[in-house]
Amino acid sequence: MTKIEKLTAEFNQSLQNNVHIHQLVQHSLTILIETNGVKKSLALTTKKKLVINQKPPNSHDVYLRGQDDEIQSILLGSKSLKKAVENKEIELKASFRHILLLDSIFLLNRRK
Repeated sequence: MTKIEKLTAEFNQSLQNNVHIHQLVQHSLTILIETNGVKKSLALTTKKKLVINQKPPNSHDVYLRGQDDEIQSILLGSKSLKKAVENKEIELKASFRHILLLDSIFLLNRRK
C-alpha cells in the first residue's frame, strides 16, 4: 500500500466518523493528486466516502500536485489548502468553489 493510499484510507475512516461533514458533499468530486511523479485519482462521492481509482480519469474537478509531506498535511487537515497554495508548496487547479469546499472538508475532518 502506497503512502497516498494509506492516507486516503485514514481520511475515509475519519470521514465516516464525522457525520457533520456529509452535508457538505452535494455532488461527487473527482480529485487528481500527483506526488513524486505518481498520479492517483480520488472521488469524493455523495455516498460519504473517498474512492481511490487506480487509473487516472480523463477529466477531473481538482488537480493537486506537491510533495508527499505537503499532500499529507492537507489531507490530514493540519495545513490549510489555501495556505499551501499561497506559500507555493503545492500546485492546485480547481474552481474557487471546489477549493473552498475541499479546504473546509479537509480542515473539518482533521484528526483531533
